[in-house]
Amino acid sequence: MKLTITVKGDIAKMMEDEGKRVATALTSAFRKGGEQLKQRGRGAIAAGGFSGKWQNAFRVNTYPKSGNSMSPRIFGYHKIKFAGQFQEPEPVIGSPYIWLPIEKNLPGGQHWSPRKYTRTIGPLKSGRSGSRPILFGLVSVNSKGAPLKPTRKGVRLTKVRKVWLPVFVGVRSVQDPKRFDLNAEAEKVASELDGIFSAEWSNG
Repeated sequence: MKLTITVKGDIAKMMEDEGKRVATALTSAFRKGGEQLKQRGRGAIAAGGFSGKWQNAFRVNTYPKSGNSMSPRIFGYHKIKFAGQFQEPEPVIGSPYIWLPIEKNLPGGQHWSPRKYTRTIGPLKSGRSGSRPILFGLVSVNSKGAPLKPTRKGVRLTKVRKVWLPVFVGVRSVQDPKRFDLNAEAEKVASELDGIFSAEWSNG
């Protein structure tokens, strides 16, 4: 013989009401946590030197989007696919070299590569400086030998001569520094959810 006792009547109603109250406070806490994660994440991206477009590309969704749940979730992501390279940088390996521009000898306001240089300015020739390979280019200089800065109408043509100066240095690999840490921001928010829930419960 088996006997089964179920919860009914006032006790069942009280448990149901209490469960709804827990779900309401818990979901509200997660929504506030999600908003905090969005603000902190975008702040971390801004502190890393990224534009408003990069900041706004960090999105946070809280589920459920409507109503309440006993198991809400916060989901954060960055819409720019390679954003992770600035959080967990991986080395970029050359084949055999990555050519880094020597900014002081190149016209400003552009992203230079050896291909772009030869296409728009002129030929390059290889050499070395110590153990590192160098690409030299014909650079316009003034009478004192300093590279000319571009003007609105282009490089000044008076008292100009061209000399071979180093314009690119070759390295085997490069690695960007860590620019932000969204995982750390998420961990901070997760550690504060208990306190947010307690406040929501007290106010409920």
